[in-house]
Amino acid sequence: MAMKVSTIDKEIGKTKEKIQKLQSKLRNLERQKIEEENLTIIKLVRSYHLDQDELAQFLKGKLDLEHQNKGKESEITQ
Repeated sequence: MAMKVSTIDKEIGKTKEKIQKLQSKLRNLERQKIEEENLTIIKLVRSYHLDQDELAQFLKGKLDLEHQNKGKESEITQ
């Protein structure tokens, strides 16, 4: 009986260790995912070539990007 309890205790210890490793791996993967999402957002925002005031207006929903981009395209072609 004591042998069986000892074996179960060892198995519990191994299982807890595996869980800790998997939780650590999960946290790392979640951090990586957030970092990739942030980089995607940054690339998208930069693609609009907005200054800080324009970005603030855009985020508040007060800037018409289509109109803004057409103006910038005409500046580039001139």
